[in-house]
Amino acid sequence: MLFEVKNLHVFYEKEHPVLQNIHFSVKKGEWVGILGVNGSGKSTLLQWLMGLLSAKDGQLVYQGAKKHAHERMCQDMALVVQNPEDQFIGVTVRDDIAFGLENDNIPTINMRQRVEEALQWVEMESYGDLPPHQLSGGQKQRVALAGALVRKKPILLLDEATAMLDPIGRSTWLALLKKMQIQMKQTILSVTHDMEEVHYAHKILVLHHGRQLYFGSPLAFFENDALFQESGLIRPFSVEMRKYLTGAGVAEAVSILKELGWTNEI
Repeated sequence: MLFEVKNLHVFYEKEHPVLQNIHFSVKKGEWVGILGVNGSGKSTLLQWLMGLLSAKDGQLVYQGAKKHAHERMCQDMALVVQNPEDQFIGVTVRDDIAFGLENDNIPTINMRQRVEEALQWVEMESYGDLPPHQLSGGQKQRVALAGALVRKKPILLLDEATAMLDPIGRSTWLALLKKMQIQMKQTILSVTHDMEEVHYAHKILVLHHGRQLYFGSPLAFFENDALFQESGLIRPFSVEMRKYLTGAGVAEAVSILKELGWTNEI
């Protein structure tokens, strides 16, 4: 087990609960999607995990230890946010990717090598000398991803990271990210409204009005009509199609979806 959240309660303004009785655990190398409609507590949970908020009650256990868990976990995190321009600091793409390495006190010769590797990872080798603001939205998000991956942290946090991308850019970015996750054996926590991201998650944590509505397999959640309706979320298209084909008596529904390219769990 990489980390575990136990009995988390977060309150604003004394008695106003924002998160209540949150309890889940994440294994090394898992991709966990954090889902919920606006106001469900997703961002609050992320901020608590990053050590930016205190809790009325609850505990974080990181790598089997409670002591200094937040500090140790934060040292092992990298973050990609919704608007990549909020993270850009460098004058050029290379400068920006290198910024985190400078904070990590990486020697210059190693820094240059790792920046070039990161550019190759995100397929942006020919853009290294350009100012980040001249890039397209998808390219900017790739640079932000490179800036996070180059630090080789074991945990990657995604805070609505695909929200500003068009459907094609989103699919390309997510496929690239999944490839990197497998190669680098990273653990990913993804706060999202995007149901396409759920395709890549091993597990999902669903929040509703600050409560933990569900934690487990994405498919099991989306096929539970009562839980799904309570969540206020929208089913992924592949799940709707599976239900339609199965309801229409098409026995080969799953194999049909696989032929269309939906080969993941949902």
